[in-house]
Amino acid sequence: EGIVGNNFSSYVRDYDFSVLLPAHNKNTAEFTIPDDFGDLHGNIFKHFVNSNEYHENFSKPPVICLSVSSKDTYHRTGNQHPVLGDEYRQDGASLT
Repeated sequence: EGIVGNNFSSYVRDYDFSVLLPAHNKNTAEFTIPDDFGDLHGNIFKHFVNSNEYHENFSKPPVICLSVSSKDTYHRTGNQHPVLGDEYRQDGASLT
């Protein structure tokens, strides 16, 4: 039957990083993150998995994939999840 997931994440992430974040920091001396950063993504996801359409078409919970990237180097921590695989860390914080 395969896995169930969704593909709107990149579009919403692009909104957060390309529209919301620049608008929040326009004409400011210091870069900050708005309090509602990422809320749109979470709210759309919750609406999606709680919708009648989702439950009518899928019998399984969705698979959530986290994709993280930055210019920093990632180091394996030694923690390993049986499904998700190895955990990595980076020295600096990343908005993603």
